[in-house]
Amino acid sequence: MRDRTRWLELCVSMDVLEDTYFSCEAYKRFAKARDKGTIYLVIYGVMQSLFVQQDALEALCKALNYPFKIRDFPALYEARRLRNVSVGHPVNSKRTDSDFYHNFMIQVTMTAESFELHSHGKGGTRLRTIELANLVSQQQDQVRCVLRKVAETMRERELQHRKMFRSERLFDIFEPTNYAMQKVFEAAWKPEHFELGRIMLPTIVKTLDAFVAALTKRDIEIQAYHGIDDALKKLKYPLEKLKHAFARKETLDAELREILAYYVSRKLDDLKEGARMIDEEYASDSV
Repeated sequence: MRDRTRWLELCVSMDVLEDTYFSCEAYKRFAKARDKGTIYLVIYGVMQSLFVQQDALEALCKALNYPFKIRDFPALYEARRLRNVSVGHPVNSKRTDSDFYHNFMIQVTMTAESFELHSHGKGGTRLRTIELANLVSQQQDQVRCVLRKVAETMRERELQHRKMFRSERLFDIFEPTNYAMQKVFEAAWKPEHFELGRIMLPTIVKTLDAFVAALTKRDIEIQAYHGIDDALKKLKYPLEKLKHAFARKETLDAELREILAYYVSRKLDDLKEGARMIDEEYASDSV
C-alpha cells in the first residue's frame, strides 16, 4: 500500500479493533459488579467501546476498499443507536431518534449486566431494558464475521495480483549486470579499460531504474523491504565515484577502484536476493 495515509489508518484501525476486543472481554470480569460507581464505568465503558470498535471496523474496510456499512448489520446499528441515546448524547439525541430524544438511565435498575432506559420526545414516553451482555456478544459475532470476509477478500485480491505478475520475474531484470560488472572490474584494475567501464556503468543504473519501476508497477512500497531500500540508496555513491574515475575526472588508486567495484557487486547481490524472494512469494498461492 503506497498511500501512507491509508496505511496509517489501516494500522490504527487494527490496533483499535484489538484494544476494544480486550475491553469487551474484560467486561465479563465486571459483569457481577455491585458498586454504583463501578457500574457506571462499566456501562459507559462498554457502550463506548462498542461504538469505537465499529468506527475502527468501518475505517479498516474503507482503507482496504471493502464495501461495508454499519446500517447493513442490525446488531451493530442497534448497538450504535443505543450508545448514542444512553451515554453518547442522552440530553438530546434527535439525530439518532427523532421521536424519543431525551433519555434517562433509571439508576435503581442499573446493574453491570443491564439497565432500563426511559426516553421522552414527541413520540411520547418509552421504557426499555438494555442488556449489555447481549450487545457485546452480538457485536463481537458480527465483527468477527466481517473480518473473516475481509480477510477472504484480501486473500483473493492478493492471489489475483500475484498471478498478474507471476511470469515477470524480478530476478531476470539483473541479468545485464553480470557482464557489465565483469567489465567494471576489468576497468577498476586496468586504466586502459576505463572507457569500457564507463560505457558499462549506465547499464547498471538502467537496471536499477528498471527494478524500481517493476516494484512500483506491482504497487510494492520499497521502504517495506529494508535490504532493497538500503542497497538502492547505498549504490549511488560508489557508482558516481567510479563514473568520475573512469571518465578521468577524479583520480582514484587501483585498490580503491576495486573496493568500490566490489561494493557495487555485493549490493547488486543483495538486490538479486531481494528480487528472488519476491519472485518466490509471487509464485506461491500461500497467503
